[in-house]
Amino acid sequence: MIEFRGKTLLAARRPRRAKITLSELNDLYQPVWTRELALLHPAKVKLSLEDPRLFIFCGQLHVALTGCHFAFAPQRTSMVIARLDGNFTAQSLWIPEYGGSQIHEKNWQFFESDGDLFSVYSVNPHVILRHEDAQAHVAGWTACPIAMKPGTMLRGGAPPVRVGNEFYHWFHTVETAGGLIRYGFGLYTFDPMPPFTIRRWSNRILFSTGDQLSGWNKLVVFPCGALLRRGHWIISYGWQDRECRVALFDAGDVERQLQ
Repeated sequence: MIEFRGKTLLAARRPRRAKITLSELNDLYQPVWTRELALLHPAKVKLSLEDPRLFIFCGQLHVALTGCHFAFAPQRTSMVIARLDGNFTAQSLWIPEYGGSQIHEKNWQFFESDGDLFSVYSVNPHVILRHEDAQAHVAGWTACPIAMKPGTMLRGGAPPVRVGNEFYHWFHTVETAGGLIRYGFGLYTFDPMPPFTIRRWSNRILFSTGDQLSGWNKLVVFPCGALLRRGHWIISYGWQDRECRVALFDAGDVERQLQ
């Protein structure tokens, strides 16, 4: 979810994979219209696309996705970026290359700072990549001071949002106990310039769900987009890999959680 040229926009994955949609939301965060994005890689690589995240770079709307490559064994995943025109049509699509790439690359969260494009590659340690066309290089590598329950994994979530002189990154946590995999929201802020050191953070999980579905050993809430609007943080999130939902947090309460 993002605000772009006076519109609140939400990108989502249809139940059938490889189908990504874009919706405009009204003041109640309900769809006004929804359209499918035509996202064809120029090399016609067979990809299943999921996990869309909207971000703005150089005044243009972009969408970052996870691309699943079926031509490889084992299956690989990589980040895929598409630039959208004024009619929300994909004009170009590319796969950013990073020398440290692994078999499964996902959850890079993109943001613009001082006219350059960056992404949060890792939360712990806090690794930031700088992007130049399809190439990516490390721009910052600093320690992560967030101290949650041992064994809790910290991963990307919503694209960082700049407020004043710091970025807010709503990320997701994963912990496993008793055969149940539980997701949650976390939050930290970081400096707007290299090396993008984490400045403030919460050691608590700020949001989770207890609505377990029959036959499903996960409790999934995954932040996808963040807006600061009229004294509230509005977070779009995936719920149980089945629905897109929106949560509101009082901005003052959020600030009191940060140390």
